[in-house]
Amino acid sequence: MGRRSVYRKEYAKQARALCLLNYTDERIADFFGIAESTFYQWQEEHPELKEALRYGKAEADQAVVSALLQRAVGYEYTAERPIANAKAKDGYVIAQYTEHMPPDVGAAKHWLSVRHPDLWRERGALDTVLGDGAVQKVTIEVERASTTENT
Repeated sequence: MGRRSVYRKEYAKQARALCLLNYTDERIADFFGIAESTFYQWQEEHPELKEALRYGKAEADQAVVSALLQRAVGYEYTAERPIANAKAKDGYVIAQYTEHMPPDVGAAKHWLSVRHPDLWRERGALDTVLGDGAVQKVTIEVERASTTENT
């Protein structure tokens, strides 16, 4: 008979929170002071832990997806800054203003290449050294498949 498991029901809630902090399974096992193999065994023995991990990782992924999309299309937010004002008690007032973050081309390209690789595949170039030592540039370009049939 093996050693009794030290697993506790509250570990599921803790594991979900750790997933939101981008902890890997290895780091979560370390947090609980157990071997990674024990952590995987716990997941099989305790469905609530396995489900908590699944949901925690999905929540973290969704947060990243939302942030990437927001960065790709640009966004606005309310910011504050102090402005000198002799009539104010402290000599300044806090002014709110709208800050605009323009779209990020790199984020947009990444989003599109992952979501629609057939339409947004990257083009590349290679330098090939020939047998006589000469360098030949080879461009690789994938054409977009036509979405309409030529008639």
